[in-house]
Amino acid sequence: MGGKRRSILDFTPLLDVVLLLLFAFMLMMTAQGEKQQQAVEAYKEQTQEAVDQSSDAKEQVTKLTAEQVALQESIDALNEEKAELESKLDNLTKENEALNCANDQERESLDQVIGGLAQFLGTNEQQIKSLLEDGDQSALEELTDTKEAAAMLHRYKALSQQFYFIDVMLATEGNRLYINNEATTLGIGYDEINEHSARVQKIDAIKDEIEAVIRSRQGGSAMIFITLSVKDADVYQYAWDAVWDAIGELQEKYGTEKLFRTYIRWTVD
Repeated sequence: MGGKRRSILDFTPLLDVVLLLLFAFMLMMTAQGEKQQQAVEAYKEQTQEAVDQSSDAKEQVTKLTAEQVALQESIDALNEEKAELESKLDNLTKENEALNCANDQERESLDQVIGGLAQFLGTNEQQIKSLLEDGDQSALEELTDTKEAAAMLHRYKALSQQFYFIDVMLATEGNRLYINNEATTLGIGYDEINEHSARVQKIDAIKDEIEAVIRSRQGGSAMIFITLSVKDADVYQYAWDAVWDAIGELQEKYGTEKLFRTYIRWTVD
């Protein structure tokens, strides 16, 4: 009788091979995991370095911005100081020009006074200048003969009757304009004449005040004599110039043969 034959397989070697492969795979995965972990750590470090560099860059930008703002403020301050110095220099230049103009006017006024004295005393102007400079009272007395002086005064009195005299004066309360010792409502402020059009209007107003007095004169005086003076030493030069120019325009209007003008630079009490 024949029996069945059974095959007996031994899986032990195959299992060993599988285990070896599994172990090798695990080792390989572990190695790859470590490499990946190292790559991740390296990436983290690079990222942190980039963040740190970005933060440093931001701080540097902030610092540079602050320095730029400070530098701009310094530049603005220097520009303001420069503008202030230029303004002061311009004011000094104008004051110097005004002073030179005033000195010229004083010399002209003094020359007029000397000329009048020379004519009145019957001598020459150079002699009068020498007397004024030397202060020689005796020499001056020699020139003032009583009879001659009386005759000269009589002639001047007769001549003065042909003139209508107008005394124009400035005082410090807003550079107030006075005419024949009467205060007018007209003052001369710097902001009223610092522009050409405003200055023209102010000069026209000054002329109107003076012409009102001229129109109100009584008698047959054919000629007008206007004297400009100041009540105190604090009158501003710009106000003086405006009034003097207004009188000059009136002289052009009426003619130099009918209207005469002069000025007194010292203060009038």
